Amino acid sequence: AFSAADFRRACGGSVWKNQDAEHSPFTGYHFHNFFTSSEEIRHKYATYGHPNPKALTMDLDKLHEDLTLLVNCAKGIPDDPNANHKRFAAGFAKHKGFLPIYFQDSDYRKRRQEHIRDIFSSNETNATKDA
Repeated sequence: AFSAADFRRACGGSVWKNQDAEHSPFTGYHFHNFFTSSEEIRHKYATYGHPNPKALTMDLDKLHEDLTLLVNCAKGIPDDPNANHKRFAAGFAKHKGFLPIYFQDSDYRKRRQEHIRDIFSSNETNATKDA
């Protein structure tokens, strides 16, 4: 079986960038955060790549700045003005550029947002006391 690293290391490919100044230069997307529960998120941050030994005991929004953005969005907490990652203030409808096909489907976006809200609206974002 191939891993993501195998594909990144493969020889012979070419990188193509979008030349349109109004859009992002990126022409590909890579998905790796399709979690179904807070437990899966904690497992990823405890074991993958650069594991965090405190992933099972930290609040999720403290694990990584990507998760801070995700938790804040799900809970309706405004972005920190000093954060590196922020929500697109103009909203999805105003986004210009290429989008993964999944996100072009408004029904999928709605279902995914509801699922993320369900995960993070509960106390699942808080560290487990028995971990």
